Order: sequence, then C-alpha cells, then structure tokens
Amino acid sequence: MSLNDAREFLTKMKEDRNFRKFMLNSKSQEDVGSFLHTQDLLFDQRELIIAMAECMAQLDNQAGS
Repeated sequence: MSLNDAREFLTKMKEDRNFRKFMLNSKSQEDVGSFLHTQDLLFDQRELIIAMAECMAQLDNQAGS
C-alpha cells in the first residue's frame, strides 16, 4: 500500500472530472477497488485518511494566506 497512491487518488478526484464521476457512480466497494487497481492506485484506509488530512492542512494554509 502507498501513501503516495492515496495522494494521487485525491489529486485525480480534484482534477479529473471523468475519474470523479466514475467514483461517484460506482455501485459497490468492489467496483471501486477494481477500478483503482487498474489505475495502479493501491492504498489502505489509513493512508487515505493521512492524505486527506494533508490536503485539508494545505487548504487551511491557503485560506490563511
């Protein structure tokens, strides 16, 4: 599993409309997992949470600037 993959996932969710649309329209966790595997994005829940916390900190820093 990879924290960098979780970071890449969040970047794709922000920047790639088709990627985000697929994720939002997925019917099951298995569909999501299979799709992420085809994208070579392998991360666990803890890594996703860390990447999300980093993203939130960046937003806080931008808002404070």
